[in-house]
Amino acid sequence: MYVEMPKQNRVKNQFKSVKERSSLVPRQPSQAQASSSTSYRVSLHSTLPTQPTQHVISVDGVSSQHGVPSSSDGVSSQHVVSSLSSDGISSQPAVPSSSSGAVSSRQTGRSTSNEEPHWFVDVIDERQVIKTIRLKVKDVHNLDKGLRIIVEFDEYHAAIGKSAGLIVGVLGQLATNPMYFPIGFEKWQSMPKSFLDRVFNDIIVPRFFFTIDQQKAKAWLNSSINKKWREYRLKLWKEADDPLLSKEDIIKNVQDGIPMDQWALYVTYRMKEETKIYHENSC
Repeated sequence: MYVEMPKQNRVKNQFKSVKERSSLVPRQPSQAQASSSTSYRVSLHSTLPTQPTQHVISVDGVSSQHGVPSSSDGVSSQHVVSSLSSDGISSQPAVPSSSSGAVSSRQTGRSTSNEEPHWFVDVIDERQVIKTIRLKVKDVHNLDKGLRIIVEFDEYHAAIGKSAGLIVGVLGQLATNPMYFPIGFEKWQSMPKSFLDRVFNDIIVPRFFFTIDQQKAKAWLNSSINKKWREYRLKLWKEADDPLLSKEDIIKNVQDGIPMDQWALYVTYRMKEETKIYHENSC
């Protein structure tokens, strides 16, 4: 005979619930596990290769010597140098490709605007070795024999980079020196070609290394010197012009460093009626 037994109420196992809930909480690694993981990371880091650091010293001395950039003179390969500054060490390419827009050197900041700026530029010696030095415009005329400053050019054959600023400063000095480019000529086109040839061959080429054909570089130099020469003459005239003075008096007031014969020719040119009309229409 089958007798139905009464159902018993189930009692929930509290310990089992607590165990299940605790399994959902992420467990913290033990001290031994953490130590093991840390040791593994340290040992892995210690096996990574380290890069040697090269430094660049200013004009007083130079470190880091490396390969030579590609140029029209048959020089090859580009290398990275590290320059040491007051705020740390920064890497820079010796002569980067102009298409990338990179600059191979940097101009340092100055505390006051009255101090002459200087540039970190790449130079190449007679053995085709490149190094980075710090130069001011006046230092260019005292470079060691055979040492030349590398100047890059863009696709329009214009100088680029911080070394361009340095060479522009040198061209400014030359353009405003009447011994090289006399101010007595009425216009730049009247200047004999031999004047530019002498400056280019005797002063520029021994001190600057161009990454393009020299004739293209010379054409850019001619344009730059032309502009600075005209600006210099205009500045001289603005300082000397006085409607109350006669032509002879203005000639007598020649500035120091300017030959009297050149100044007289320039004043004569400026006081011509056609010259006055030309400059009035140009304003």
